[in-house]
Amino acid sequence: QTKLGRFPNANDVQQECNRIIQSSHLAGRDLLRIYFYDASPAKDKLKNPVDGSALDLSATAEFKQHVSLLDTLELMPNFAVRKGELVVQGMMSTPRAPAAKDFVPDLEQEGR
Repeated sequence: QTKLGRFPNANDVQQECNRIIQSSHLAGRDLLRIYFYDASPAKDKLKNPVDGSALDLSATAEFKQHVSLLDTLELMPNFAVRKGELVVQGMMSTPRAPAAKDFVPDLEQEGR
């Protein structure tokens, strides 16, 4: 995402994998499988503790992009998608007097 300046899609991931495969260190090797480890995005509904506003994570653009990436990669040849679980730990704020806009989801992927 940092390199592209946007959320990557499945084609971006495939292009990066192809770039790596072309490395001289891998010359003469056959590709068996590309494992893509991630967690399905959180789809919880959270309540902001300051102003009481609701945040439906499944309605966000980030959720839709993430689901699209994982679903598309699962269907691509040579890719094996392995999904962990994402746990919502509540909301966290920035280190100053809190305002409603300061609270963002606190997500953590469980190790499996």
